[in-house]
Amino acid sequence: IGLFGIQDPPKPGVKEAVEDCQSAGVKVIMITGDHPDTGVAIAKEISIIPANQELPPYTVITDKELHDKVPSGETFADDGSDEAKRLEAFWTQVVV
Repeated sequence: IGLFGIQDPPKPGVKEAVEDCQSAGVKVIMITGDHPDTGVAIAKEISIIPANQELPPYTVITDKELHDKVPSGETFADDGSDEAKRLEAFWTQVVV
């Protein structure tokens, strides 16, 4: 029987960069392909989520759902298009 573990820690300076953004009023979010528990642990490690904060249930979406919610254009302009409305709904649900 064997056991093997690996760790891929955040790059140096990431936590400080997140904290600088937050100090400047920027809301930092993280989108990851990791398991939700791993994502939460990393978010706590780099100060995106306070270490002692209890969290509501995770928001887990599939690649297809994410693709459908992220605009295909190069800008995020509110031009009244269906795509802009979907992006606004996505950010309102996930970020705000």
